[in-house]
Amino acid sequence: MKQINKQQASYTIEAAVVMPIFATFMVALLLFFRIFTVAWTVEVALHEVAEEAAYAGADADPLALGALVSAKVAAHPGATGFIDHGILGLHYGASAVTDTDVDLSVRYRITVPVGILGPIRFTVNQRAKHRRWVGYDPWEGRVDTGEYVYIAKYGEDYHSHVDCPYLNPSIRSVSAARVGAERNNDGKRYRACGTCHPKKSGVVYVTNYGESYHSSRTCSALKRTIQRVSIREVGLRRACPKCYS
Repeated sequence: MKQINKQQASYTIEAAVVMPIFATFMVALLLFFRIFTVAWTVEVALHEVAEEAAYAGADADPLALGALVSAKVAAHPGATGFIDHGILGLHYGASAVTDTDVDLSVRYRITVPVGILGPIRFTVNQRAKHRRWVGYDPWEGRVDTGEYVYIAKYGEDYHSHVDCPYLNPSIRSVSAARVGAERNNDGKRYRACGTCHPKKSGVVYVTNYGESYHSSRTCSALKRTIQRVSIREVGLRRACPKCYS
């Protein structure tokens, strides 16, 4: 009988020791998932605000963007429960907005009560960096070779040679009634010039490699003021199909 009582007492002692440890472990596991949820909420808010600011293109105050992040975090119930001082504990001092990037960084401390182990405190640092939209740059990703090319004031192409036939058109006259059947030396049809707006009667003027017909030889679109420029100055002009074929 005494032996049985000793065994029961032993089981009671073991249960008294093991159960609190097991309960503490389970609580810690649950808290881990809660903390992961908090960190994920902050991460999503950081990227959303940084991306929106990057696409807006305008300059912005990093601390103002941080306030937007805090507002998004606060919109999720319980997200700030483990952050020391709540949303006031989110610090964005390391954030920066440059000419090319929106870089948001947040630091905060988390306190986790873990039963018999007492509270555990640690610091979390998270960051979201997005490239700003600063307009279309046709030279992005291309190398400046120091090459010089030739352009015409009203031309749509840039040329590698000053004697390119596209830069030196030979003007000839044709009947406006027959211009629809005419083809340039590339086999393309002529369309009405958007500068002089020729009528479909009388005589019009075309060039061997042009794509428009004109009402007058003096149309500004027929004039060629040729300039030698760096290839970086061609803007949105295309490479001449004759020079760069």
